[in-house]
Amino acid sequence: ETDDSIVHRGSRTTVCLTVGPGTNWAEGVEYTRYVFRPTADEYSVYRVPNSFQDFVVDEQKDFVLPYMSIFAASGEALSFFRRYYDKDLGLIYPFLTAIIDVKDGVITGISFDDACIFCDSKSCSENTYGFDGELADVQQPTKGCALSKVACDAIHLSGGTQCDLQLYVVWTGTDDDGNVLSSADSRFSNFEPKQLQNRFYDQLAKLDIRDKIPTWDDINPFPSWEDITAPFDNIDLNPFDRE
Repeated sequence: ETDDSIVHRGSRTTVCLTVGPGTNWAEGVEYTRYVFRPTADEYSVYRVPNSFQDFVVDEQKDFVLPYMSIFAASGEALSFFRRYYDKDLGLIYPFLTAIIDVKDGVITGISFDDACIFCDSKSCSENTYGFDGELADVQQPTKGCALSKVACDAIHLSGGTQCDLQLYVVWTGTDDDGNVLSSADSRFSNFEPKQLQNRFYDQLAKLDIRDKIPTWDDINPFPSWEDITAPFDNIDLNPFDRE
C-alpha cells in the first residue's frame, strides 16, 4: 500500500482542514476535521457544502464562535490559523489558499497565500494566528480581505457559494522522484489584482442580489477596516491581550 504522506506528483495526498475556535488551544477545545485527498501538484479546491448556511446563519458549530478559524495539515506539517468568520465584527474571510511546501517528497511546511489582492489596502487586515489565539509574527503573508456578513447574506440568498468555507491547495518544491512541483504558480497572488477583482465582481453581477436585497447598491462587500472598527472605537477588539 502506498504511503500517501510521501508526495508523488500526480498521486493523491491526504490534506486535513480543521475548524475550531480562535482561542488558546492549550486550554482544550472542540473542533471539526474534514479530510480530502487532492492530487499532488494540481490546483485543487475543497468546499464544505452549505457551510455558510450551517456555520454562519444557523450557527450549528456554536462551539467555534465568535472566531471561527481553520488550519490545514498534511503529513507532519501544520499551517497557522486563518479566521473564516468573525461574529463580533460581522466579517467573512473566504479567500483561503494553502501552499504546501515539499522537499524530496516530504512535506516541510504549509503557509497561506496573500489574500489581500481581492480588495484595496484599506479593506485588508491581519488574519493569521497562532495556536495561542494571538496574531502570528511570521515571515509569510498574514493578511486577508474580508467580506461583510451583510454582503455574504445577499450572495447566499441569491444562490452564490462565494462565502462558503473553501480551501484552495497548491504545491511547491520537489516530489519523491525530484520532479518540480509548480502548481503554486497558479495561486491567486500571482495574478494581477485588478483581474481577480473584476472576475469576482463579475461573478456577483450574475447573481440576482438586487432582487433579494433592495439596498444592495449601498452595500460595500469589502468594507474598509476603519468602517468596520468605527462602532468599537472605545472597545478592545483583541480579548486575548495581556498586560
